[in-house]
Amino acid sequence: MAFDTGISKKCPGCAGNLLYDENIRKMICHVCGNIYDPKTMRADGNMAVRDTGASDDTDKRSEFICDNCGAVVVADETTAASFCPFCASPSIIRRRLSHEFKPDYIIPFKVNKDVAKQNVIDFIKTEPKAPRSLLKNKELDKLRGIYVPFWLLKARCHTDVVGSGVTVEDASIRTVYNIDRTIHFTVKNVPFDGSKKIDNLLMDAVEPFDFDELVEYSDNYIPGFYAQRYDESAMDMTARIQSRLYAHARQFGKYAVADEYQEIRVNSDFSDATDFSQSYALLPIWFTSIKYNGQKYDFVVNGQTGKATGELPTDPVKQGLKVVFFKWILPGLVIASFVLGLLLSILAFSIAEEYAFFLLAFALILFFAGFTSVKYFWKWILQKRKDIEFDSATHMDPPPTVEHFIDYKQKIEMDKRDSPGFVTTIGEEGSHDYHVF
Repeated sequence: MAFDTGISKKCPGCAGNLLYDENIRKMICHVCGNIYDPKTMRADGNMAVRDTGASDDTDKRSEFICDNCGAVVVADETTAASFCPFCASPSIIRRRLSHEFKPDYIIPFKVNKDVAKQNVIDFIKTEPKAPRSLLKNKELDKLRGIYVPFWLLKARCHTDVVGSGVTVEDASIRTVYNIDRTIHFTVKNVPFDGSKKIDNLLMDAVEPFDFDELVEYSDNYIPGFYAQRYDESAMDMTARIQSRLYAHARQFGKYAVADEYQEIRVNSDFSDATDFSQSYALLPIWFTSIKYNGQKYDFVVNGQTGKATGELPTDPVKQGLKVVFFKWILPGLVIASFVLGLLLSILAFSIAEEYAFFLLAFALILFFAGFTSVKYFWKWILQKRKDIEFDSATHMDPPPTVEHFIDYKQKIEMDKRDSPGFVTTIGEEGSHDYHVF
């Protein structure tokens, strides 16, 4: 979220108003996209909103607009559309391309539709809680190849790492160090999808892409596929950019420290990013939606690597059995152990002495089982009762970690201020700590 600081600052590049964005902690011009450091007003990159010009075959392109969900996709004149690739509605209107359309780069499709469909089926099979009926859903045949718009961010990341690390020598000498470092490195091609029609978690989960296969955009890659125009600019998603770039900065800080210590504990870190730049690219995705029990579930396949992921429902029969077991059967067994143990102990006083011993012993076993369950497992049972109310078969992968995006052509700088704290020696007489000054 951006807000006016109360004092009208002008962009040195175009004289447009500058607004402070608290997500990336920079001044941004929403006219030309220039970014400035608020303290020094030094130029700090650009997040311009733009198409890079009309493509050579603009006259041969059409836009397809869905009356149902509002999706807008661009297709070559040879590509027909009988239903919306996002919501499967047949309410499709075709019109002449009304805006410029030319990304900077594209990764061409490498995975065909048949392979993509099989990968979705294999993905569903890996989740035991998912209903098997999904495997025969006819919507799987409606997979559509879509070039999804992405902003590829490049930035210089900075992180301050403070904590402690331990080195171990001969299993008897442990040296604890105070970690204090500042690290600077560059990431490139960090992807952020510019489409509101596909869930960001799905796009994160279907990564990574091999950006070594990025090629300059050409209309020749489009025939037979759809290409969505971005409806979310980089300036619209500064919160996402901040979250991901700062997470990468923290990850790299821990990786850099972990190489030198057997044990590590990071107490605090501060991360920042500067020198922003971006490219506009189209990345290949196979997409379909499946309706199950009145709900819509989306599935995507990476058109370059074939990785499949999606939103999986939980089989209602399996879910029902789980609810019955954790909400009724398991708690009932715990309560029954106390009740039955009490009844058996009472009964033992009214029968022959030779049988009373066995009844009392069995009653004690039941009491002990119930007591153990309450002491050690009752919290777990109660938590499981809560969890199953929100249970889902979807366990999507998080986005790739920082090592996928480090630009090793740029210099990695590390200001290392680590210092030894104390040494622990372990001998026959026990352990001794020696402080190092």
